[in-house]
Amino acid sequence: MQHSKGSDSTGWHDARMRVELTVPAGPEGSTPLLCVPACAGVLRIGNEEFAPSWTERRLPVDAAPGEVLVIEVDEAEKDPFGGFLPAIEVPPRGLWQGSWWEFVRRAAWARRPSVRWADGRLVVRGELLHEPGAAVQLRVDGIEAEAWGESVWAVPYAEPEGWRPAELGVSEEGLSEAGPPETSTARPLPTVQLELLVDGEVVHAESQPIAHVEVRAEGEQLLVGGEVFRVQGLLHWGYYPDLLGPDPSPEALREEIAGMQARGFNLLKACLWLPPHRFLDVCDEMGMAVWVEYPRWAHPVEGD
Repeated sequence: MQHSKGSDSTGWHDARMRVELTVPAGPEGSTPLLCVPACAGVLRIGNEEFAPSWTERRLPVDAAPGEVLVIEVDEAEKDPFGGFLPAIEVPPRGLWQGSWWEFVRRAAWARRPSVRWADGRLVVRGELLHEPGAAVQLRVDGIEAEAWGESVWAVPYAEPEGWRPAELGVSEEGLSEAGPPETSTARPLPTVQLELLVDGEVVHAESQPIAHVEVRAEGEQLLVGGEVFRVQGLLHWGYYPDLLGPDPSPEALREEIAGMQARGFNLLKACLWLPPHRFLDVCDEMGMAVWVEYPRWAHPVEGD
């Protein structure tokens, strides 16, 4: 169940918010998880407290179907969203990517796992939620994965096709001679099916992209997937003042990216903010390269 991100009645427009949710009933034997993609403040669910986060959490709730769950977001002592947006007084606010319920049985991922290819293997990293004592197995496209350590698994896998940026007409001077092709020539990231099993039974399954692209320099040239990539980039500040945060709808973002590509841009730099997953998924789909910064601007590394 997706909650509104723009309803005045529930206070989503405020940095601080309080809302009461009734825990829904799911399929028999399932457990509800409250999915929170990001939170611009300290999140409190009942008696539990969670630090502000740019990234997704799937949180088990200690409440039965029909019970009322109180969710509060309060301002953080240290702002994790320091940068351009707070400076111009449009910081992300509250649960700025919304929230929703998922129902799982016996085991699930605590957040979206990462899948990368390296040296003939797919490596999966992710934290698991599971019932006490459950022995959880992972299958990747039907192949049983081997545990490589805590929260890490691997399976033998042929090298997948890597992502490619969209092809634009480019002159020797690096300026666009033409707009993007009528249909994108980008190759989106391939995906794999991840299945969690308990006692031989599949209890959770989801599809995830394989993060695989080779980027290297040869002299003064940048190669992406073995092909010369002429960077025609722009800074993107995540400025969406009419929204609770930098999370436009996929439809609006496709239109925005098409406008960038029509002007000859093939890369955007997310400057002092972290794009949501669906933002990156649309960029992947349309062949727009994204330069993402690690979020240390609010808390600089000190010393060595």
